[in-house]
Amino acid sequence: GSPKKRKREEPEGKENEHAVVASSGGSQGVKVHETENDESKNDEKKKRQKKELGHSKIRKCAIIFSGFKNDLEGFSIPIKNELMEVVKVLGGELIIDDQKDAFDPKVTHVVSPPQVRTIKTLAAALTQKWIVHPDWIRKSKEAGYFVDETPYGFMNKESTLNQKKVFISQKFIDESNKANKGARYKQTEQLIKQYGKGSITKEVASADYILLTNSEKAPSTSA
Repeated sequence: GSPKKRKREEPEGKENEHAVVASSGGSQGVKVHETENDESKNDEKKKRQKKELGHSKIRKCAIIFSGFKNDLEGFSIPIKNELMEVVKVLGGELIIDDQKDAFDPKVTHVVSPPQVRTIKTLAAALTQKWIVHPDWIRKSKEAGYFVDETPYGFMNKESTLNQKKVFISQKFIDESNKANKGARYKQTEQLIKQYGKGSITKEVASADYILLTNSEKAPSTSA
């Protein structure tokens, strides 16, 4: 089954989830009016750039990889292994995916192919972690340190499900319980409650979001 929102529809023409969300956000530098002379301004600018560059070089990143498959062109397991070695060289902490149904809270970045949704990318989106394209690792290798993520991914500023109510259809529950010996439904609950800080409701009328199977239509909640 796949989740379907009742309130918002995904925009059309989405090239990939990384690029589109990234284009809507990103922090911008704030210009401060100064009355000092130009030479002084240039000195301050150089100092600021040096400080920012230094911060980028020494900052710690805890990185996990998700969604790589040998049948996915350009995102195979050997490619993932090569990128993992780069993370080690750059001094990042590599989080090994030992538990398929758990998401380590110390993760800062999930490296994933575009348009691939996994439990870990969903958990990252709900816990304000970076979800980045593998090119971020490649560019970081060229620079010798972890570069700015903004052109390569996105990070939600707040949880979409925080204090929201989610209704799950019985068909979704039944199909999820059949998959992976019930592990899928447990993961769904974990995403909503633990990572999303939301709750599950049995009243469709009070729900902010509705989870349905692909074959179901959204129930009408209007009077």
